[in-house]
Amino acid sequence: MARTFTCNEEIIVVSKGTEDIGKLAMLGNDGKFDPSVIPEMSAKKLVRTIVSREEPQAIQYGVATPISFDNIINDNAGGFSIEDPTKISIKEEGIYSLCANVRWAVGTTQDQLGITIYVNDNPVAYDIIANYKGTGATMCGSCSLCYPLETNDNIRLEVWQYASPTTLNTYPKLVNLSVVKMGDL
Repeated sequence: MARTFTCNEEIIVVSKGTEDIGKLAMLGNDGKFDPSVIPEMSAKKLVRTIVSREEPQAIQYGVATPISFDNIINDNAGGFSIEDPTKISIKEEGIYSLCANVRWAVGTTQDQLGITIYVNDNPVAYDIIANYKGTGATMCGSCSLCYPLETNDNIRLEVWQYASPTTLNTYPKLVNLSVVKMGDL
């Protein structure tokens, strides 16, 4: 049954009682809309691959290192394979949201750390964190973007560090990469 609501916001989430049914709707004239005529986008239907690194990974001084993921958070896209844990393969073309987060243990000197998202060996997004120091401290880098991807494109996350010439470890459970389809090309 279609109902019309009045609201001052531009976008709302439609619910059925206390249950969120995942419909997103943009308001029309004078803040009124009819959710039955607006296309729905349900989070349950999003094509996605989300992976994380559960164990620390050693990142050597001056060496760009692909993150080797060891945990699947969600993969209804079938893009991750433990046989090649450094990449996510695209199975369906579209516009994708690519998001990466990495947390490190910080050394005792001035540190410079970076993360880069690659599509088919081409850098498409990065973050550089610099000038932190202190024993017991942590640093976090993140980057994200929306990007058009085609079937068989490969996504990977690399990190590097120029800190004291020692190895720095990523923090367990605080490294992740998500690849979520947002729409068609």
